[in-house]
Order: sequence, then structure tokens, then C-alpha cells
Amino acid sequence: MTDCSQLTDRGCALLPGAVEGDADISLEVLLDQFLEPLSIDGQRWEALVSQSEASGFMQSLYWARLKQAQGMRVTQLILRNCGDIIGGALLYTAPRNNGAGILSAPDGPVLPWADAALSGAGLRLIMEAAESLASKLGVMSLRIEPRLPLPVPKLLREFGRSLTDQNPQETLFVSLAGQVEDILSTMRHKGRYNIGQAAKRGVQVLEEPAGSSESVRRFYGLLSEAAVRNGFLVEPCEFFEDLVEAFSAGALPCGLSGSPSTDSGSTTWLDVGKAPAISPQIRFFFAELDGDTIGALLMVVYGRRATYLYGGVSGRKREAMCGYALQWAAMQSARALGCVEYDMYGYDQFRSPDNEYARFSQFKEQFGGEVKRFIGAQEHYFVEDLAGAVIKAIKQANLT
Repeated sequence: MTDCSQLTDRGCALLPGAVEGDADISLEVLLDQFLEPLSIDGQRWEALVSQSEASGFMQSLYWARLKQAQGMRVTQLILRNCGDIIGGALLYTAPRNNGAGILSAPDGPVLPWADAALSGAGLRLIMEAAESLASKLGVMSLRIEPRLPLPVPKLLREFGRSLTDQNPQETLFVSLAGQVEDILSTMRHKGRYNIGQAAKRGVQVLEEPAGSSESVRRFYGLLSEAAVRNGFLVEPCEFFEDLVEAFSAGALPCGLSGSPSTDSGSTTWLDVGKAPAISPQIRFFFAELDGDTIGALLMVVYGRRATYLYGGVSGRKREAMCGYALQWAAMQSARALGCVEYDMYGYDQFRSPDNEYARFSQFKEQFGGEVKRFIGAQEHYFVEDLAGAVIKAIKQANLT
């Protein structure tokens, strides 16, 4: 087993791992810390995550900043093959767990999934390191959530289906390839019609890249109004302030990775893969009609994927169809930035009563797109007597 017992708080170590053929894999453990996004290794990590179809922005160093600002403990595991970063995981857990906490890797781990042998060796190192860290972090399980299509791969046989998902298991991906007319042609008739109706009624959508404190408060007001009307929960306003702050350093300065940035700073050349990557960023969109703000949307841009993460419309002037105008504006903005897909983030094709995304699925499907269903969260428990561990944790909590 990988031994992390020598790690102290905020410690790091390079731990040797399995050798598979010509591969010499090692695992670097950064306890209660993670790479700086603009460091050389930080850029390599970001390039690896952003280019992985099975991963996403929740394995980015920017999301790690957000979770740290929220008071979560963040530990980074870095897999190296002959010194090169080939994968790893950003793990999140609560600061005080009493032995019953969970190490969570949403959108992760990041592995070369197409290479079963290499991924298997890397996963074993990650599992061993997580189990070795369990007592220090007060956790009893490792929960992973890669965006892999069903069926569950055999190398996850030591995991079981988790009771909860952090990310939606099913979503809609709208392709942004081709011309604007091509995107519209794949939408349902009602989607195209309502986009046109919003334009005819005079709805204007204003885009605010990055976002200021004023734009966060403006957005949050509309989101809260929609939450009360539709009966769903939202994070406190501080979450969105921290989100904007965490992603504020997403744009790399010119020349940092050895090549100049292009356009207006929206893209930069990363040295992994030598492919242009869009700077991680948060963008706000506001729908206005006759001087009244009646809708808002928040989009996360990461890699070549844009994600519709939050949105809300006012109960006023519902006939203006501002929700359609907001989505269409966000898609066009994402396409202009260089994104090739737009993630609706949550969809339920079967409209299950207990699915939190069911009520909005009819709206989302008007924009067309391809339904994608993932394996969902998978969990590996470190203790055989799970019930005993939970009871012990409860007793400790009561004594505290």
C-alpha cells in the first residue's frame, strides 16, 4: 500500500508506484494544497484536465480555489510517468469529519482512460494514497465521478454506485460546430420560434465577462426570485462572489507558457499538446426589456466546453421568452470564444418525479442537443465494518 503516514499538514511527498512495461509511474501527494494555476506544472495540469472528455472544470485548480474559499480541505494527487504529468485528482473534503467524511473527486480522477493498463495502475495509486490519508483527513470513503459513458468500466470493480451524485448523471450537449444557422437547424421548432419571439418583442441580452460585485448581486437577485417561485434551493450570494474571484486569474499573461496569447487574451497556447485552449472564465448574461432586467444566466467556460451552470428569469413579462434569448446569446458567445459544445448541465429524458432536473428538461430540450448519460458517482469504502465506523463517528460528534 502507498504509505502517506510521513506526511504532515500541508506536506507533500513523491511516492513510487507500479511499473507497467515502459511506464514508470509515481504519485505526488500535496496534502491540504494544490498547484498554482499559472505555474508550469499548474498549466500542464489545466491543459490535461481541459482536454479530457471524461473530466471538467471541477477538477480545475480554479474550482479548487473556490472550494478552499468555502472552507473545504483540498488535496491534490499528481500522477507522473517518467516525470510527465499524466493524471491525478483534486480531492475535496470537509475540514472536520470525525471519521465519517468523504473524499470527493467530482469530474475525476483524471486518467488516460483509453489506456486500460496505465489507468489501472494510476487508479490503484490514487486509491492507496486516499486510503492511507483516510485517518488523517477523517474520511471513510473515496467518491469519484468521471464523465465516462455507461457501462461502468471493469477497472472500477472495487467501487460501487454512490447514493448521491454531485454532478448530474444525464445531460444535454449542444454542438456548437459549424455556422450559426447549423446550430439553429438542430433545435426544435419551438426553440427557434421562441428565440425569434424574444427578438421581436425587443429583448436585449447584455454580456458581462468575469463579473463585478454589482453583476453578482444583480444576478443573484434574479436567481433567488426564480428559486422562490419554482421551489429550488440556491447557494448563498457569497458562493458566487467566491466563484468569480476563484476564476479571476484564468487568463494567462502573454508569454507565460512560451507562446504569445492570441486575439484579445481569450485564448492562449498551452505547452501540453501544443493546442490553443480557452482561458477558464465565468460569464454573466442579463436579459433586458424596456429598461427592466428580467432574466440572468451564468456560464462557465472551461477547455472547449461551455456550461450553463445557473440561470433564472423573473415572473414579470414571461411572454417575452427571455430564457430562450439568454440561452441563445450564451451559445453564440461560447462559439465565438472557440467552444465546440454547450453543456445544459442536467437533464432527465424520463421526467422522473425525484429528479431535480426533470422540471427544466422540457425547456432545455427545445435547443436540441445530444443526450449523454454517465456512470454517475462511484464510491469505494476504506472500512469493512461501515456501520460500526458511522456509529463511532456519531458518538465522537456527540461527545464533542
